[in-house]
Amino acid sequence: MKKRSKRNKLKYWQNVQRLALEHYEEGITTWSGIYEKYIYPVYPMSYGTFLRILGEGQLIERIKDETV
Repeated sequence: MKKRSKRNKLKYWQNVQRLALEHYEEGITTWSGIYEKYIYPVYPMSYGTFLRILGEGQLIERIKDETV
């Protein structure tokens, strides 16, 4: 059961990263602006958690590892 919940958490983080990157424009937008307008209404979390999720790399590989 624990593996499944960890995989779900990683997929959740992947969705947050994807949504943030879809709306990011170099030199125009800020992470705080994206968080307030797009992330928080869909995925309520603190701004610190949002930044930590953005810093997580290689989520796709980690999700695959959890399915084995």
